[in-house]
Amino acid sequence: MKILMNTKEGNLKRFSKITGIQFERLDAGETNDAVAVVLQDDNFQFNLDKALGLDIPIVAIAGYENSENHQYAIEAGVPDEAILIIRDDVLTNQGEFQLHTKKGLKLNDLMKLCKYVHKKNILPEIYVWLIPEPDPEDKEIWSYKDSVAEVEPVEVKPVAKPAINPADIDPEFRITNRQQPVQANKDGNPKGKQINQMPIEDFTKQYKKVIAIFKTDPKINGGAIIKKIAVGLNAFHLEMTENPSSYRCYAEPINKAVQASNYGYLTDQEIAYNVSSNTLDTLVIEVDTSQNILALTESIMPYITHIIHLTGSYDKNKKDIDDWLSMELPIHGILPTMDEDRYRKQYAGLVKTIKDIQDM
Repeated sequence: MKILMNTKEGNLKRFSKITGIQFERLDAGETNDAVAVVLQDDNFQFNLDKALGLDIPIVAIAGYENSENHQYAIEAGVPDEAILIIRDDVLTNQGEFQLHTKKGLKLNDLMKLCKYVHKKNILPEIYVWLIPEPDPEDKEIWSYKDSVAEVEPVEVKPVAKPAINPADIDPEFRITNRQQPVQANKDGNPKGKQINQMPIEDFTKQYKKVIAIFKTDPKINGGAIIKKIAVGLNAFHLEMTENPSSYRCYAEPINKAVQASNYGYLTDQEIAYNVSSNTLDTLVIEVDTSQNILALTESIMPYITHIIHLTGSYDKNKKDIDDWLSMELPIHGILPTMDEDRYRKQYAGLVKTIKDIQDM
């Protein structure tokens, strides 16, 4: 067994010497017989996405229970027994690991958990469908029904009703369902952000800065990375893919994500978005590299100000980058999710961090 971890090179060497087990960086490349450990830091979600792409057991040190990082790890499919959280001064995986501490995680304790997930081969479990939440009104009805005390039945005697003369009924009278009035804002529009659709070219050209991030490796789960870039820029996140999935980084289902955040997606060559996005100056586009999406992207190339390639394995994606450069197409940066040192050695100044892209 060896351990891949997001920490300083000096720490990796020291941990290897102390334990006798090889410690390497998350983007080391060789993953045979390895366990990935993702430590909580400012780049936790980015590093967790790196680890998810390795297809190996993962231990996620996610911080406090119910924190943003904890929720992200759960949504990413990391099993509870492989997530360490802090609950009432106890570091726990919500299973057999219960470590009372006020200082942190010891190396020996980390080794125990790594050996546990390695032995059981505990891998992330990606859900393709989630059971929807019941309608809140249904919950209230059942709650009310359960709370009503049972009472003895009371015999109700029918009351005789006077006969109605048909001649007395107004022929214009109709019984209709009574509709509740729609609550509106002061401007007369219904409450909540309305979802609109607009042709992609018209939508794109209204922004001053447009950053297109091409997912060079289609297997990369880039939604969280691109969301972080967009949030840092106070930008709108547009997902141009054939099968949108990044909305899960904001909310579910997809229409709720559109209404609740600065996120939109491609549908029938138009963009679904909420009206408040018109106030933003910057657009970050998540571009799938399928033929259909790339063909559609050509129509908005005149409005794109920066092009970034989000890459995975160096061995798999080097040819894609070289082909792009050989055609003399514009490129402003490469954002590797792994093998960063190899990319830096080959492409020098092109390799960027999330902060570099936010500062462009």
